[in-house]
Amino acid sequence: MGGRAQVRVLDHPRGAILLRTYQRGGLLRGLRGDRFPGPERALEEARLLAELREAGLPVVEPLSVRATRRGEGDWGLELGTRYEEGAEDLRSLLARARRGEALPYPPEALARAAGQLVRKAHDMGLDHVDLQPANLLLLPPGDGSAPRLLLLDLDRCVRSLPPRGGVPERNLARLERWLAGREEGRAVGQRERAAFLRAYEPDRMLRRALAAAVHTRLRSRRRFQVLGRGLERLLGLRRL
Repeated sequence: MGGRAQVRVLDHPRGAILLRTYQRGGLLRGLRGDRFPGPERALEEARLLAELREAGLPVVEPLSVRATRRGEGDWGLELGTRYEEGAEDLRSLLARARRGEALPYPPEALARAAGQLVRKAHDMGLDHVDLQPANLLLLPPGDGSAPRLLLLDLDRCVRSLPPRGGVPERNLARLERWLAGREEGRAVGQRERAAFLRAYEPDRMLRRALAAAVHTRLRSRRRFQVLGRGLERLLGLRRL
């Protein structure tokens, strides 16, 4: 999601629900915060989650949508998904790794699982506009097999079949910018990056071309990113 808002866990007879309040990100969070012009944004995310889950992509299960009208063109939105007991997102795991704590799986195994999941999402036509470790959820270890991940937060994401060109480069550049700009990102070294890319693209020549395209996109976007961060600091907005 564009911004990180309060997340609550609610008890329900059919299982716990993780309730997430929609919050704007970037410069708009200082102007509109959690106010939206209608309920469509939450409904679209719930629809996309259900569609991808039905198609076989490991995503969280949508359970409820609540849209509260507070005035003309002013809605509060919430999305409820199934709460996965004992699960932990990769951002939290990276923070643990930075502190020297043991992880449930080797870092390279987690990187491979993430690469495989992102590739499957792209093959199914998903453009994840906020691809970052916080939106990859590691399920509790089961029978000792490979890590199992779920994809989170499809707010503002779209699916296009056949897949649209340029989506992999854009999404992977977003992920690399996140890693480069956060303390947790320092826990991801070259071995983990290589493991992710090999899992995402097994073909060596295609992998090298993809890495070059991501690097080019990172260079072209750097000045706009610096400008955006400067405006956020000017407006007194905290990065989330």
